[in-house]
Amino acid sequence: MIIRPVRSDDRAELLRMRLRLWPDSEESEVDGVLEQPVSQGILLVAGDVDGRLSGFAEVGLRKFADGCRSSPVAYLEGIWVDDHARRGGLASALVREGETWARARGLAEFASDCELGHAGSEAFHRAAGFEETQRGIYFRRALNPAPNPADDPEQTLEEIVRKEVERMHKFFETWFSGALLREEFDLHFISRFDSDFVLIPPTGTPLGLEELSSRILDGHGSNPSLSISIRNLMVRCAAGDQILATYEEWQRNPMASPSENVRVATVLLKNRNPLLWLHVHETWLPAVEELSQGG
Repeated sequence: MIIRPVRSDDRAELLRMRLRLWPDSEESEVDGVLEQPVSQGILLVAGDVDGRLSGFAEVGLRKFADGCRSSPVAYLEGIWVDDHARRGGLASALVREGETWARARGLAEFASDCELGHAGSEAFHRAAGFEETQRGIYFRRALNPAPNPADDPEQTLEEIVRKEVERMHKFFETWFSGALLREEFDLHFISRFDSDFVLIPPTGTPLGLEELSSRILDGHGSNPSLSISIRNLMVRCAAGDQILATYEEWQRNPMASPSENVRVATVLLKNRNPLLWLHVHETWLPAVEELSQGG
């Protein structure tokens, strides 16, 4: 049996096996998996010399995984072996190839999960070298659509934008101080940004959401003395579902030189609840000493 990365001509066989493993999955999901760049994960298949596949393993990247200490981690999203090919070590071989992919990318941990009470899956994971980290029961409840804060007659649009901008910068203070847990990053940061968000900092080099998130994650707890204040926020335009605003960001950072800096930011937000960050463009303002002297 040959284990190799999936190819586009494996689509039909991959769809067959995925529907066996996940009966409720959509056919279109297969195309997303086939188009996934290898930097984000790998789909391994096992087949014979005639090209018929007998199993697959999907290994992805997750920022966090329960019980793991590093970030990101490799994650076994799913594994399947056809009935006729079971009990021959094929599933373990697929896992080992996934481990090889993860190690080549410098990852330190490989995680997975199974449903409570699924004795067969639990036994497989133990046999494949995984150790149990914790057990849990997950809950959900349906939520009615949240009201749009812009519809609140007691709040002006500028007050709504100010609260969001101040909330975000308070997150930066608490994140870099280490007061927030790493597990809270997605809730307080990622969930508030559009996937195509771009920051243009004063240096002029654009940062997409992935690179920006990586830098912020790396800085967790690195600057407990950082303080930020927001001044002179103004909504410049509101059209359709978008809001354009400007504000000054005053930073006091004893670990930097100079220890104080000021930048003016132009932000584009999507008017929903909560507001969604689409784009930020920052420019340095004159040195703090010049501003205080009126220079």
